[in-house]
Amino acid sequence: MGIGQELARHLADSGSDVYLLDIAGEEVAAAADELGATGLVCDVRSTADVDSAVTRAVADTGRVDIIVNNAGILSDHRLWRLSDEDWEEVLASHLGGTFRLTRAATPALRAQEYGRVINRTSYTGLHGNVG
Repeated sequence: MGIGQELARHLADSGSDVYLLDIAGEEVAAAADELGATGLVCDVRSTADVDSAVTRAVADTGRVDIIVNNAGILSDHRLWRLSDEDWEEVLASHLGGTFRLTRAATPALRAQEYGRVINRTSYTGLHGNVG
């Protein structure tokens, strides 16, 4: 969605093989169709899902040149109302997803001796927000 989809559009328009990963199957399929990309259902909180997605991209294309860590979830609660479960889900998605995708792609990037890792955040990630 949003900025991630626009980044993917730019890469696809430049001739890149683009793989979109998202937990929402219908949404990722629609976005991939629109962009001429490959959409994969992937929960970045799951090491198995992330490893499978990167393995698929490397098997299909022979390489990984750029990864964009853009996954995130919203759990707007005031601190005193935020449950441990909500907190863990946010960390697992935002931090864990970035870690898992970067780790999974690193062997391909190292073997190629080339690659880029782009870590995205929102304004809220830099300046905070109620909740």
